[in-house]
Amino acid sequence: MQKLLLVLGSSQQVAVNVVNALMELHKRYFAVVALILTTFATMALADDFADARTNIDQAKPNIDYNTFCAEMNSGEDKIACRIKDVPTVGFLVCKEPNLGEKNCSTVINEEVTNIEKGQKEGEIKTVMISPPPIDGVKCGNDSSIECSGFLEKWLTKDKAKFEQVRDHISDNTTEKLITDVKNFTSQAGLSSTATDLSKIKTYMTVDKTRNKYRQICDLQGFFLATGGFLVADVPDVLEDTTIDGKCYDGEPTTEEVLDALDRMISAFNPENGNGDHHGVSRSSGPDFNTNILTGLQTFLVILFGRNSFVY
Repeated sequence: MQKLLLVLGSSQQVAVNVVNALMELHKRYFAVVALILTTFATMALADDFADARTNIDQAKPNIDYNTFCAEMNSGEDKIACRIKDVPTVGFLVCKEPNLGEKNCSTVINEEVTNIEKGQKEGEIKTVMISPPPIDGVKCGNDSSIECSGFLEKWLTKDKAKFEQVRDHISDNTTEKLITDVKNFTSQAGLSSTATDLSKIKTYMTVDKTRNKYRQICDLQGFFLATGGFLVADVPDVLEDTTIDGKCYDGEPTTEEVLDALDRMISAFNPENGNGDHHGVSRSSGPDFNTNILTGLQTFLVILFGRNSFVY
């Protein structure tokens, strides 16, 4: 009997070792596959950006956006043109040559710089853009050819939902935004959305003890159907502000933005939303490896008995 128990115990350990080895191999395999697929996708989009730039250079300065674009969206200061011959790329161009106290070229250059700044300094997920900006093009709503624009990956409406987060905070409709995102994003992907929002919250918090914060002005972007949030169109990043600071008159304060982010993070992933503006939140997306491991562990429990394993 003792020999039989030893054999069973040894078999159990071997089975556990096999599972662990398979899981490690599985993780490495999918990591490599994901890297390869991402690399090829990035290379393909780089080619598309180059083609789009060529298309614009050939069509400018008097671009007829009605024929040049497959579809158009209109924002406060810019139009977004989905380039007909390169539908994976959008061209964002000013509506008019002057926007308030700044000319279009300045606005576009600052926006590109701010997007890149958020990527590098805060590891914030943003829409994919292709610098440098393109100058000397017809404006979106004006006959002037003194406008500028930049190239951006085009996100279709079935894959990404654009939202003016700033407006929802100002209008006290954050709960509606939460509901809309839950209805759009897959349940499995919501934790990835929470992770991306957490990075924004962390980026905003410079030093809580010294009341030092920063704000991404006019916070807006795309909620992805598969999970995640991509920041878009960043007119300014307010540095060296306080918890009561705001980008512009009538805009939400830093505290109001952080509170709204907390509510969204909590709703999408309860583990992240602790109500503390300055905690570093961590989460992960759906873990396919864990699901497989759980299934294999369940199989071993059935085979050898629950008390035979320590997890």
